[in-house]
Amino acid sequence: MDNISILQKKKNTRIFKQFKKVNYIINYFTFPYLMDIVLVIPEDSIILDLGTGHGLVLIKFASKISSEGHVTGIDLWKNRDQSNNSFKSTQQLLQEKNLENRSDLKTADMIELPF
Repeated sequence: MDNISILQKKKNTRIFKQFKKVNYIINYFTFPYLMDIVLVIPEDSIILDLGTGHGLVLIKFASKISSEGHVTGIDLWKNRDQSNNSFKSTQQLLQEKNLENRSDLKTADMIELPF
C-alpha cells in the first residue's frame, strides 16, 4: 500500500470514529428527548420495535403505554453489532424497570418477521 492510500485510510478511520460519536449523541440523547416532547402514543398501543438492541426505544415506548398496550422488540442479538447486545441483558433492563408486563422480546430477522 502506498503512502497516499495509508493516509486516506487513516482519514477515513477518523471520519468514521467522529460519525460514531455524533450518531451516539443523536441516538442516546436527542432521540429520547424528542420522544418525550413530540411523540404522542395512545396508551393502548400495540408496538413493534425492529432492531431493539439494548432496548432504548422499546423502554421509552413501554413507559408511555398502559398495561392495556404492548411492545414487542425483535433483534438478532449479535454481540458484534453492539457491545453487550444480548437478549438476556435487554430482558434484564425491562425487568429492572418493571416493564416486562407490557413488553416482550423475540429473536427474529426484520426481513422475515414472525408476525
